[in-house]
Amino acid sequence: MAVAAMVFANMVESGQIVSMTDFINIYDAKTQLSQLVDKALAGEEVVIARHGRPLVKLVPYAPVPPPIRVGLCAGQFWIAPDFDAAEANDEIWGAWGMGADVDDPLDGTRP
Repeated sequence: MAVAAMVFANMVESGQIVSMTDFINIYDAKTQLSQLVDKALAGEEVVIARHGRPLVKLVPYAPVPPPIRVGLCAGQFWIAPDFDAAEANDEIWGAWGMGADVDDPLDGTRP
């Protein structure tokens, strides 16, 4: 028991353990897991140790956001090779009631 107390004192001095409440033996942690989880959820750090040596730190779970998927719709759309041809533009302008003789209102020219 004296060895464990010395190890604990060294860990406190080195900053590995902040206080006695943060340090619990693995056997005791088994019987008090629910209370330890509540402490961790409240923001306290709980260190579980075996034979005076820290093993794990009990902290609240923080979900990781899913990665952004680039190209999610890749291969699902098809664009004609002549999508920007002059004939296609005339058809679109005509559908809007603007014939070939009407200028583009944004820059004064038609594409």
